[in-house]
Amino acid sequence: MALVFTWTVYSIGNFRDWHSPISYDVANYYCYLPAIFIQKDIALHFYDEHPEWYVQKFAPNKAPNGNNVIKMTMGLAFYYAPFFFIAHGYALLFDNPDGFSSPYRFMLLFSAVFYTVVGLFFLRKILLRYFSDVVSMLVLISLGIGTNLFYYTVHEPMSHAYLFFTFIIIMFLTIRWHDRPSAGTAAMLGLCCGLAILVRPTDGIILLIPLFYSITSRQAIINKFRLITTHWPHLLLLTLLLACPLCLQMLYWKKMTGQWLFFSYVGEGFLWNDPRIMEGLFSYRKGWFLYTPIIGFSFLGACVMWKYCREFLVPVLLFTIINVYVVLSWWSWWYGGSFGLRAFIESYALLALPMGAFYQQLFSIAWSRYALLLVITVLCVINQVQIYQYRHAIINYDSMTKKAYWYVFLKTTLSEEEKKTLDTLLEPPEWQRAEKLKRK
Repeated sequence: MALVFTWTVYSIGNFRDWHSPISYDVANYYCYLPAIFIQKDIALHFYDEHPEWYVQKFAPNKAPNGNNVIKMTMGLAFYYAPFFFIAHGYALLFDNPDGFSSPYRFMLLFSAVFYTVVGLFFLRKILLRYFSDVVSMLVLISLGIGTNLFYYTVHEPMSHAYLFFTFIIIMFLTIRWHDRPSAGTAAMLGLCCGLAILVRPTDGIILLIPLFYSITSRQAIINKFRLITTHWPHLLLLTLLLACPLCLQMLYWKKMTGQWLFFSYVGEGFLWNDPRIMEGLFSYRKGWFLYTPIIGFSFLGACVMWKYCREFLVPVLLFTIINVYVVLSWWSWWYGGSFGLRAFIESYALLALPMGAFYQQLFSIAWSRYALLLVITVLCVINQVQIYQYRHAIINYDSMTKKAYWYVFLKTTLSEEEKKTLDTLLEPPEWQRAEKLKRK
């Protein structure tokens, strides 16, 4: 898998394009690093002096006090940092050390590959605890090749691949602490949870995993309570390490805005009373099950999780239900220009378990085993074709419709006439939903 990801990054060569992959959301996550270590100005005064030079690299919002404030929280910058420093060292010797030249772009893409591969390595360890080696391998292939995790690993190093890795480590540490409680494991668990929240604050619901892990009965609840009370210093340490990354963000907000807590997504927000559940799951614009159909196996597998990995049944179900509601309550439920419903990618770490349960159940029946292998292969191929289509604008980034989807289904090229026809079949998203935020 590591070789496939790395070869794809190099062969496609996004890092050779000056505005890719450091653009849009990635630039907002990344710009802490060049602002601090190259421009040496976290307040971004240099942006106001020459906005035309930095418009593609920094896109700050304005705080009420008039200061520039970076839109995204700083969590992802910590994941980027080791690779940024490697690129910066190389650029100082052989290239342009501006933070955005090709060495930085390549290392940023490689960082996503690194975290995804390490995440899959630890996910395999978790899966082998419950499933056979063959089933574990099939789950890894399904997630790594058959979902939009592939695209956001090799094409756009946004938050999702990094959070996928972090969620896996949180699961791994949760298991380890419950098997053999230690202060070190608790500290690492707290730090990982804090970093997950620092990357995407709504992903604080990942705390449901350690909180509800092993809750399988009334007696299990009593045992859990006893375990926590016996090792209460571990809980205190976990909380302290969780808070440390968040305090850094609060210090930044206080310095830039005068407020300890600041909602930097100016003009955006959640419409809690108008979640788009059906559209988010099934629509042709971005439907999760349409553009990532292989994830449907995870939902089927929820029915047999109790048989194979019951410790995770309650937390995974709770997380999934709440996560679907939260993700699809965002005003732009289609999440801008993206391949599939990208906001669900990190949850694949948890959904690997019900997927494994479903695969393991089918592997107990000879004929269904071969049918499953065939379906997995077909769905992986479809996913890779659709990624190619998205990269070449055959699948539109936010305006697909039923007619447009089937018009281009599995096509890898379009004639000029077909492109014109496709344009007539597209339908822009509901940008007027943003007006509802003003009325809240």
